[in-house]
Amino acid sequence: MKLTIRAKPIFDAEKGAIFIKGLEIVDYQTTPEKVAAPIKVLIPYLNTSLSEFFDTHPVYVLNPEKSKTEAAASKLAKGLAVKPGKLVIGLADK
Repeated sequence: MKLTIRAKPIFDAEKGAIFIKGLEIVDYQTTPEKVAAPIKVLIPYLNTSLSEFFDTHPVYVLNPEKSKTEAAASKLAKGLAVKPGKLVIGLADK
């Protein structure tokens, strides 16, 4: 199965966590194609379940004990920018 999803990454500076808000499956391809019909019925339920889960569970949390870079980011991170192929956590003096 190949999924195309739409979502908005959000950085919660207080928690040092990245959340994916409003996740939605916008397209899918299955192999074999005969399973596409049953999957189509499940898509609304999957969208609701996935969105509710990722709205409340971070996909990544900065860990200051992992590296000096993450320690600095956890203290100075102010926001999140989406760049082609990556997420960039902006830093500012606090």
